Amino acid sequence: MTVRAPAAARIAVAVIVAAIAVACERTAAPSSRPSSTPAASTAAVPSATPTAAATPTPEAASSLDVKTTALGALRGRWIFAGREVAIPPSLMQREVQVWAVPLDGGSPVRAISYPAEVPMIEGISDLTPYLRRQFSPDGTRLVLSIRGELVVVDLTSGQVRRLGTAGVRPAWSRDGSQIAYVAVPSRTQVVPDWRTWIVPAGGGVSREIPGRDGVLAEPIEWSPDGKQLLITTADGIDLVDAASGRVVRHLDELAGAFGHWRDATPQIVLPTFATRGAPVASRLVSLDTGAGAERVLVESKETFDAGGIPSASISFSDPRWSPVADQILYVAVRQNPTGPSAFATHVYDVASGKDAVISPSAYQATWTWDGGQIVYLTPSAAFRGYGASLRIAGRDGSGDRELLGESDNTFFFSVASLSY
Repeated sequence: MTVRAPAAARIAVAVIVAAIAVACERTAAPSSRPSSTPAASTAAVPSATPTAAATPTPEAASSLDVKTTALGALRGRWIFAGREVAIPPSLMQREVQVWAVPLDGGSPVRAISYPAEVPMIEGISDLTPYLRRQFSPDGTRLVLSIRGELVVVDLTSGQVRRLGTAGVRPAWSRDGSQIAYVAVPSRTQVVPDWRTWIVPAGGGVSREIPGRDGVLAEPIEWSPDGKQLLITTADGIDLVDAASGRVVRHLDELAGAFGHWRDATPQIVLPTFATRGAPVASRLVSLDTGAGAERVLVESKETFDAGGIPSASISFSDPRWSPVADQILYVAVRQNPTGPSAFATHVYDVASGKDAVISPSAYQATWTWDGGQIVYLTPSAAFRGYGASLRIAGRDGSGDRELLGESDNTFFFSVASLSY
């Protein structure tokens, strides 16, 4: 199963949900270019401030084995890509890598790497982090779950700081003050029960936000002001007040992937699955505001038989608002009983309602910060459901070139675009 389906673990508790994934890309403050010959190091990881007893904490202090390369002061346009290396001979031992690619000149740099033997947190893990929602608003720091523990990596210095809490799938709030993540309330759960927690970005006491029915809550996307949070639950999608945990709105459909929430109107775009009271349907929906009416932009009711259960043949993922227009970049994935079989890259124009398939075909795609080009991961044949290489092209497919190439026993799982 790919990173598109963190909610897939809910199949064990009879909830059919596909994966979640989003962009939280923010413009960073101007600074200078990185050093042309950055030095790699094994980061020393300081202890974090002790947290309250209710906060999920790492079970034991151990080396995180994080290796970083200081990028120095950052300037210009950068692409960050997540890559995983399967180490022979078993290919079960793996390494997670985060690569930094300067678009305005310079060579790609392996900024972060760490072992992928991350323990599962009550049935869920974070072996392929979704980078785009894990950057600080200025893009200089990245929050990751390493061996089940939340850490913050300063990209400019390479320093690594523990947050002092166990968790996976972190999401940095757009105002920079908080980090939402997934953890369990205790280690005594018989049925997997993960919930959303919020911890101050500087570390400290975490707050729990359970699902509407008390269980199975996972953050999808922060509001731009950091005051509200979209959460997927066992029976739908909740919009909650981050300070109080109060449910402001409930959508009676399941999250298909992370959404994207911007300041302009329409504000929110979400991939969803409708599963109750109607035939199974995959949808791409928008909301003018958190309280606004829901609008179905694209819908597919095509299904296949998954062991007697109708499942969506087409799923929508990675919706991304253009930084310069009312257009949405997303990927449509064709599914069959053995997994994903085809990928199509789309641009949806809100004003005209036109949904155009563009070249090239991508496993995952994002805009460059000026909206003029598409950065994408090519689908991998060796690792189905992941990416093979990192490339950039014009919206019409022109000027297509490789940024990071394909390599034996490796696959790409995430891509993010930032401007400093």
